[in-house]
Amino acid sequence: MGIVAVTAMLTAIVITWFTLSPYVIIQNYSFAPKELTVKAGTTVTWINIDLYVHTIRAGTPDRIGDEFDSGDLGVMGVYRHTFTKPGVYEYYCQPHPYMLGKIIVEI
Repeated sequence: MGIVAVTAMLTAIVITWFTLSPYVIIQNYSFAPKELTVKAGTTVTWINIDLYVHTIRAGTPDRIGDEFDSGDLGVMGVYRHTFTKPGVYEYYCQPHPYMLGKIIVEI
């Protein structure tokens, strides 16, 4: 089985596992979706199916936030954060600062 087939299979398993909560997939040096809208009190799950270590850090490379920080996520690493307050939460990957995402939390 090739790497593409294994990645596709793992992606399907992981997405099936986490369909109970909104999720962001980390793959090919990007977040998908790049922007996600949820209700306050929702837990968002990030899943790294890339072959490299990534992070989910609040803010932007120019304005580091302190709301959340996953630390290093290896292959198949999972990070979850519950957003309790409405607002717009930008985030990025520390080792790859061009990887940007946004969570919009509504009432």
